Amino acid sequence: MKRVDLILSEPELASVLEAIDKAGCAGYTVTRHVTGRGPHGRVSEAMDFSGLGATAHAIVFCEINELEALRSEVLPLLRYYGGVGYASDAEHLRKARKKHVVHSDSGNPHTKAEKHLQSFVTH
Repeated sequence: MKRVDLILSEPELASVLEAIDKAGCAGYTVTRHVTGRGPHGRVSEAMDFSGLGATAHAIVFCEINELEALRSEVLPLLRYYGGVGYASDAEHLRKARKKHVVHSDSGNPHTKAEKHLQSFVTH
């Protein structure tokens, strides 16, 4: 799974959200009036009142095979209107993690950590 963070001008948000839908991504989360600092300086809440517009942050989680479609849809908008996007790996916290199981001589399964602890205590 991939996490895509998009930082963009809030007036262009509707166009970007349409592009996310068109790419086939299941959903997104949006935070409006984002502040911070980038290579071109600070983004502050005062920019909303200055006529420059506020900044928004859209977070998209998509499958790896959807990333290229998302990039194709969103990148032209970010290039034209301004904004940045970053993709990174993501793992759902509820995802079941398999424990490495070691079977003891008696046939009872133990996790690797339990087996290590058992050998530490008995020796």
